[in-house]
Amino acid sequence: MTDSETSLAFKARRRLIRLALVMLFVCFVLEIRDDATRIFPKGYEFFNFAVAYVSALLVIYTYRCPRCGDPPKSSQAGTSGVLLFPRKCSKCGAPLMSDHKWAQD
Repeated sequence: MTDSETSLAFKARRRLIRLALVMLFVCFVLEIRDDATRIFPKGYEFFNFAVAYVSALLVIYTYRCPRCGDPPKSSQAGTSGVLLFPRKCSKCGAPLMSDHKWAQD
């Protein structure tokens, strides 16, 4: 993969993750509303849980570098966790969001 292909693939993955996070939020709101009103049928809770579970798995397994498959972590010493706006992959150095205004190393 070239650098531009890697960056475009990561942007497409982020769009998919945004959709999954919106689905998680909608499931959460509908569950809260259903607890108060009980307007949905009984099997709705299982469907809501299944959509939320699949969305969470999608986020976990999709938010990775398209070139090496490693989650984007910080390359600076003393930091831990996954970066929300990674400038480049810490493992292979592929540019992920190099042109984003909030990009992190």
